[in-house]
Amino acid sequence: MQLKDMLHGEIDYTIKATINQYKQEIDNLTKENQKLRDDLDAVEQYSRRDLLRINGMSDGGNDETSEKTTELVTELVRSIDSNYRDGDIIRSHRIGTPRSNPWNNKNTVPRQIIVRLRDPAIKKRILKCKRHLKEKRETQKIHMNEDLTKARNNIAYKARQIKIERMIKDTWSVDGKILVKDNQDQVHVVNTMTAFMKFCSLYCYPGTMDFLGRLELQARDRRLEIESRQAPKDKLITYAESEAAKKSGANGQS
Repeated sequence: MQLKDMLHGEIDYTIKATINQYKQEIDNLTKENQKLRDDLDAVEQYSRRDLLRINGMSDGGNDETSEKTTELVTELVRSIDSNYRDGDIIRSHRIGTPRSNPWNNKNTVPRQIIVRLRDPAIKKRILKCKRHLKEKRETQKIHMNEDLTKARNNIAYKARQIKIERMIKDTWSVDGKILVKDNQDQVHVVNTMTAFMKFCSLYCYPGTMDFLGRLELQARDRRLEIESRQAPKDKLITYAESEAAKKSGANGQS
């Protein structure tokens, strides 16, 4: 009996040690994988250093060519930037296909515009002038920002939301870097989600993490609602239509 207990103890110890070893290896691989993702995101963001993203400009649909989009963007930039020069904008194009508002099929949602500029310095100059968009009624709903990667855009969105809730003082982006100012006027760089969540847990008011969790749930619910609205729905038919279809099929077989 004593030998049996010793064997069981040895086996339990070996199994636990092996499991712990695997857990450590998985943890190390997870961290390494996340670091590679962050490094790749940084490289992708650097490749976007001379790009602008514009939201809210009226969309010409399928009839709007890239040349026409570039003309519209050039006219807009000229109206806010007195230092604009020919050649500052290389080209512009809409993203995706024309689509309708999922909550109102009569209204077309303007597609975003990606603008490639001659160099990053021009982008900085134009972004400093974007405040003038609010001075005219026809441009008040147009937004002009850096073209961020999907990961950094998600961080910037969450930072704006906690700013609205006054959990931080301010947030902005410069050269693809996401900056946040806490309530002690200290500025922090949060280019990764890990850095952003660490900032929120250390420097934001209690309840910020719970708010971000609710925000994530709301975003998921919105995605599911849009997907359900856009999914093709089975057409409902009457009993008479069903019987007529059956008879038509039977006649065709005969």
